[in-house]
Amino acid sequence: MKLVSTAMIFFFAATLAHVTLAHAQQPKTLLFCKNIDQDDLKDIVVREIESERSRGIVEIQESNADGDQEIRTLSIKDFKDGYINLSNGDAGERTLIRKKGGDWEVLVHGGDYRTYSHAECVE
Repeated sequence: MKLVSTAMIFFFAATLAHVTLAHAQQPKTLLFCKNIDQDDLKDIVVREIESERSRGIVEIQESNADGDQEIRTLSIKDFKDGYINLSNGDAGERTLIRKKGGDWEVLVHGGDYRTYSHAECVE
């Protein structure tokens, strides 16, 4: 009986350590955007990178409708300022910007014109 109890204790301790370690390694999501009025963008995620926190670097992941993903880094200052450069679309350069009140939208600027598209985002 004592061997079973000791074995169970080790099993539970190992499981707890594994779960705790896995949870600690999960990056913190700073922003999640979906329902973006851009045909090729499915969602956008901005995450904190633990190893880059002291340098002020975060990660942005763009997923498109085909399932492809593009991951790059950006300055936490740009994120806090509400200005995130995205991949270029068919119509030109795109930037995810924070509007007054905290809502986000995609600004597309190509040549002499600018258009704004809705993005449903949660910080």
